[in-house]
Amino acid sequence: MSGKILVVDDETSIADLMKDAFEFEGFQAHSLYSGNQAINFLKDNAVDLIISDVRMPDGDGLKLLEAVNCMDSPPKLVFITGHSEYTAESLKENGAAEVFFKPLIVDQFIKKIKDIF
Repeated sequence: MSGKILVVDDETSIADLMKDAFEFEGFQAHSLYSGNQAINFLKDNAVDLIISDVRMPDGDGLKLLEAVNCMDSPPKLVFITGHSEYTAESLKENGAAEVFFKPLIVDQFIKKIKDIF
């Protein structure tokens, strides 16, 4: 499988683990650690899919979603969150392709991401 994935999570170990797992599956993957880093990255780099945490201290996922929605050809954005105040319905209504709740089972998560492609 091929495609470009951007993983955004302020927990660096989670972001890097997901990046490595997607690279192992044949994707081109990058990991960043804040919504603001991702917004800057997307100014010069195209991706097919963004996987982002919702709550991050330096530019959260909602700010990232807002920036993605303003793009001419926006990538799909999938949220992961461990916080129940964000409902899947409300995030999807605002443009998220899918929402997953932590903790994730990596193999199952990768399969679901492949289905989104």
